Amino acid sequence: MTTTTRATAIFVLALGVLAPLRAAGTADPSSASLSAPDVIARVVAAYRTCATYRDTGVVRTVFFEETGQRTQERPFKTAFVRPDSFRFEFTDTFYGKTTRYIVWQQGADVRKWWDVEPDIRSLQSLDMGLAGATGVSGGSAHVVPSLLLPEAVSGPSLKDMTDVKRLEDAPCGSAVCARLEGLWKSEKRTLWIDLSSFLLRRIDSAHVFPTFRTEKVTFYEPTVNEAIPPDVLAFDPPPTQ
Repeated sequence: MTTTTRATAIFVLALGVLAPLRAAGTADPSSASLSAPDVIARVVAAYRTCATYRDTGVVRTVFFEETGQRTQERPFKTAFVRPDSFRFEFTDTFYGKTTRYIVWQQGADVRKWWDVEPDIRSLQSLDMGLAGATGVSGGSAHVVPSLLLPEAVSGPSLKDMTDVKRLEDAPCGSAVCARLEGLWKSEKRTLWIDLSSFLLRRIDSAHVFPTFRTEKVTFYEPTVNEAIPPDVLAFDPPPTQ
């Protein structure tokens, strides 16, 4: 079966099996009584059991230096149809230069492309491709994929956060979010969890270095259990010159 045919079949199949979601922005009535670990458990289940997942987002990092401040933005997008159709892409614009990185899987076929080293690479596993993209993407290549595919994507995920406590809920876009503060690999993070879907909407973190500090916010616009057109899952690096 060709990649296009297979993707089309997945698209049609998804149309028939997707479950309805709670109305956007409508919190689960029982959510107010959930503890922080309870919310995390709901998040893990939402990602682990969804038929499809799709997002767009951006990692926005502000650098505070002696000479002033500057901002780095790394937009990203993810598309996934269970069990093994996956695409992640991010771009990095820094000091006026933009780079693009794609990690893609259809069944056993896994590839990556990065215009810093523009040859298409075939990989043994999705984990390898995402590992190479994690640092340069500001972590966005790992956070959600590790929740969607915990058996395939190695390394600690948000479910491994410690000392988690629930802060006051707050609006995030059209949703109401539970805010959870805890430690992930000894670093403090604040998660914003949409209480209508238990999907991740935002992560806040800050870091102090010897000569500067950073504040990083990752924003997500996610959907689950909606049909994903084949072109969204396509491996589409530019033609080789």
